[in-house]
Amino acid sequence: MAGNNSSSWNNQLDFSTCSEDVSCVVKTSAVSLISCLTVVGNLMSLVTLVSTKSLRNCHGYLVISLSLADLFTGLVATTSIYPTIFKKWPHGDLLCLLVASVEASTKKISPLTMTVMSIERYIAVVHPLRYSRIVTKKLVLFGIAIAWCTPVVVFIPLFLKEQVAYKFVYRLSSCTATYIDQVVSVLLNTIIFVLPSMVTICVTSFLVLRAFKQNARMRSLLTMKHGDRATQTKRAIKFFRMICIMCFTFYFCWAPHVTVGFVSIVAKIRVPWDVYFALYWLHYSNSLWNVVIYFVMNDTYRRRFLILARSPITVFALLCRRKVDGDQSRENTVSGVTNSSMAVTSSASVNNQKQ
Repeated sequence: MAGNNSSSWNNQLDFSTCSEDVSCVVKTSAVSLISCLTVVGNLMSLVTLVSTKSLRNCHGYLVISLSLADLFTGLVATTSIYPTIFKKWPHGDLLCLLVASVEASTKKISPLTMTVMSIERYIAVVHPLRYSRIVTKKLVLFGIAIAWCTPVVVFIPLFLKEQVAYKFVYRLSSCTATYIDQVVSVLLNTIIFVLPSMVTICVTSFLVLRAFKQNARMRSLLTMKHGDRATQTKRAIKFFRMICIMCFTFYFCWAPHVTVGFVSIVAKIRVPWDVYFALYWLHYSNSLWNVVIYFVMNDTYRRRFLILARSPITVFALLCRRKVDGDQSRENTVSGVTNSSMAVTSSASVNNQKQ
């Protein structure tokens, strides 16, 4: 495998902490916050989706797939906390390869999954009566499998042909995949992974807006005669808007990192590493924003999420309360036994005096 530079970087660097470096403290705080919140948020999201029956539908399966990909991204990000502080990679070459491979894959799974989600929501909004016949569980699972397998199918040949290397980039505090031809890599990732989702979300958004304008009168009649169906339609529209926001948030986090990298390679411009670090971790933060967007825009998910989030706190409070009550009862028992023994002793002494 080409490009294993993690050990050589470790040998060249001074292993000092960044307790007095303001820039390093800010970077460490940002990396820790992004990685930990991404892991906790997506883990809670998976628990919420799996434990809520009303969310275990075709749309819910797609959200579970997205949350799982984002969870893996967060777990990979946590391996960068130590390197951000000590400027070295302590986890070995095998984990560096694993981290670089998972990062390269999961960042591609998200846009592909959102492409499938946008199509599914388009059918739910524009063809609600045919939704259950078109969007089946098997079809959704097949789409999820395609989204997860495509990055693996694309990158395995590149790894085998040594067109992709892995190394620890200490200025980014991360083990990442690097390509022999950077220009080709940017074009490949854009054309295969990002452009399809961008085109799909734009086309489906246009079709949904056009359908709304053409059927405005029908929607008003539907609202008056069939309240339940109108409510379902409004919910489908809200979810479609949510997918649009998630997609454009991904583009917002992805585009600056890729654009600056592409321009710096083509124009041979040196970009300050602090700027590239910020853009690199902005791209990482997309896995956190997906949870926030879904939390804000899905009422059922938000209620269930809050219930599950409060449960550990409630259990912990009850345990503490029981412990305090137990300590107090033990103290009362001990004091009662002590008072009884003192009373027996005093009565015995009085009897002795009478004798």
